[in-house]
Amino acid sequence: MPIKTDLLLLALIICLTACTVPSEPTALPPATTIPKPGEPGEPVAPPTADLPTAYPPPPRATATVPYPYPQPLPSPTLNMTPVYIVEPTNTAEPTIPRPTLPPTPAVTPIPLAHPDLADLLPAESGPLWIYYWDESQIWRTDENGVSTELVLDVAQTLGRPLGAITGPLLGTDCCWLGPAVVISPDGTKLAITVGGEALDPTWGINYTLYTLDLETGQFLDFGEGNWPVWSPAGDQLLFQRHGDLWLGELASGATQLILPQTALEGNYISELIWLNSGRVAFTLIHSMQPLPEIWLMELAHPALRYKLVAQTYDITQLWAAPDGDVIYFTSAEGSLYHSSPRRYLNVWQVSVSIGDIQPITTGFRVYGYHYYQNTGTILFSAFQVFVPPYDPPGIDIWLQDLASGAIYRLTEGLDRGIVLGWYPAGRFFLLYDSSDATLWALAENYTLRPVADGRSFHDDRQNAKFAVTGLR
Repeated sequence: MPIKTDLLLLALIICLTACTVPSEPTALPPATTIPKPGEPGEPVAPPTADLPTAYPPPPRATATVPYPYPQPLPSPTLNMTPVYIVEPTNTAEPTIPRPTLPPTPAVTPIPLAHPDLADLLPAESGPLWIYYWDESQIWRTDENGVSTELVLDVAQTLGRPLGAITGPLLGTDCCWLGPAVVISPDGTKLAITVGGEALDPTWGINYTLYTLDLETGQFLDFGEGNWPVWSPAGDQLLFQRHGDLWLGELASGATQLILPQTALEGNYISELIWLNSGRVAFTLIHSMQPLPEIWLMELAHPALRYKLVAQTYDITQLWAAPDGDVIYFTSAEGSLYHSSPRRYLNVWQVSVSIGDIQPITTGFRVYGYHYYQNTGTILFSAFQVFVPPYDPPGIDIWLQDLASGAIYRLTEGLDRGIVLGWYPAGRFFLLYDSSDATLWALAENYTLRPVADGRSFHDDRQNAKFAVTGLR
């Protein structure tokens, strides 16, 4: 009986299987687009910038275009071991001369002087454009504030504002992350940095770097990047991308990675200047602290880097002579006092070829300076240390002849706050201060007059939102 029962069950299963009518396969439901929170209905297409006819959409820079510089030399470590780029005539470790400052505050004030500017400063170059901007627009005006025009509506043209350039870095309470607008040396192009669309998990903010040719209205999109630095000829641009140093060429749109951040042993590039078409100098920071070093690097061979200067104190305000053979900077090296705020900055120079370091100014607290190669003079804003009244000090404008060492005090009792920077043009010297951020000019009769009809320009001492360029 058990065998018979099993046979009956088997027959029943076969019958049920054969008699079942196959059903049609169930179709997948159509894909649905989930709208953004708070936006019911059909999804909205992302907005696109309404480009003015004068500004065609910027083409994207590419790294595949052949580039005149060869690839970096093979180096598995890319360490920071000092390597001479050019064989110096003096291979000994440079000796840093220390200026002798008076041990007691008994310094005789340098009197006011009105030298013949024709012998000490280059001839006037002509009228200027003063560029200024906010988060969405870039404007310019002449030095008299009469001719004012809108250069670019950044938010409308590029779809994103100039804002978010001042940080802070993610997880910190600092820092300035680079200028929003940088004008080329010949005044014909702008490098524009706009804030990114999303936060980067490491760096906090993404940036996009554009260049704008003011004569043709042509843009070029270099992708992510900030801290742009123009080449002397204005045909190339160095910029940083997440700490890496990149080089872009405007003619071809080519970009090339020059120096990865990993090659800097945990450091980051702080200040960078071009010495000539193929060589740069830069300083470094580590954990937000500047290092007292200046490095030289050939763009064609970035693995070869040479530590030109190593001092005790921070090095700031790098400036290169047009021939690229001398670098100027400010440092508190040699200061009588080693602690802030009485650590006084002075101007120094270092020879690129032999590494010889010499002080230019002594006995001052220098805030800003400008070097004129044609006349061999330095114009600087400073106060003379150990000269009463000590608080507040009298910040004035000074001129020094490098050949003779003669120092001229051009103003007396100027005291316009801390002078933040120089924008000289011939015999007119534009400066601004921390009180009202007004541009001023020092005329040939040594009087100050407000520039741009006394317009006040925003400045927070780290992110200047105006700049001065060449001829109109």
